[in-house]
Amino acid sequence: MQSLQPELANIRGGAIQSGGYGGGRQGIAEGNALAGATDSANQAAAQIYGQAYGQGLGHQANTMGMTGSIMGAGFQPYANLALSGEQQQLREQALMQDAQAAHDFNMNLPYQQLQNYQSGIAGFQPVMGGAGVNTSTEPGPSALNTIGTLGSMFSGL
Repeated sequence: MQSLQPELANIRGGAIQSGGYGGGRQGIAEGNALAGATDSANQAAAQIYGQAYGQGLGHQANTMGMTGSIMGAGFQPYANLALSGEQQQLREQALMQDAQAAHDFNMNLPYQQLQNYQSGIAGFQPVMGGAGVNTSTEPGPSALNTIGTLGSMFSGL
C-alpha cells in the first residue's frame, strides 16, 4: 500500500483542485487505482506461486528420475553377491572338469598301457608312430559259438 499512497494523493489533489473532493468521480478513480494495485499484487503473488510450483515439480521429477538408482542401490549387495557366486561357480566347474579329466585318464590308463605294450611287441617306430596299425573293436565269437565249434571238433575225432 506504500506505493499506492502517491497515486491516491494525486487523485485527491486533483479532486480538490477541481472542487470535486469527496465526489463520485474521486471514488471511482480511487477504486480503479486500488483495483490496479490489487491486480498487480495478485499477479506478483501468482508469479511467485507459479515459480514455486514449477520448482517443486522440477524437484519431484528429479527425485522420480533417481528412483531407479535409489531402488537399485538397495539391490546392489545382491548383485555383488551374484558376481561372487558366479566366480565361485566357475572355479568349482574348473575343479569338476579337472577331476573328470583325472578320472578319464585313470579309466583309460590300462588301455593306454596295453596299447603301449602292443606297440612294443610290434616294434618301436618313432618316425612313423602308429602308421599302418589298425585297431578293431569288433566283438569276438560268443561263448555259445565257441562251445559249438569245440563240440564239432571233438565229434570229428
